[in-house]
Amino acid sequence: AKTELGDCDFYLPAAHLHLECWQEKEDAKAMSQKIARIEYYQQENLAYIELKREQLNALDTALPKLLLKYGITVY
Repeated sequence: AKTELGDCDFYLPAAHLHLECWQEKEDAKAMSQKIARIEYYQQENLAYIELKREQLNALDTALPKLLLKYGITVY
């Protein structure tokens, strides 16, 4: 079942943290796979972060705050 979900956008193995980035333009298959992966993370109690388009445009300020919630410090 997991192979049908596709791969997350980024994975930080040391923190077991999945990152999903919502792009402005994604095809229907990519979007449905992303939604299915997020549901899977929730069902399995896996750590994940969703980055919205606005956050991607300001990644330097958005990502460190989100990572800090998982104990990851970025300099």
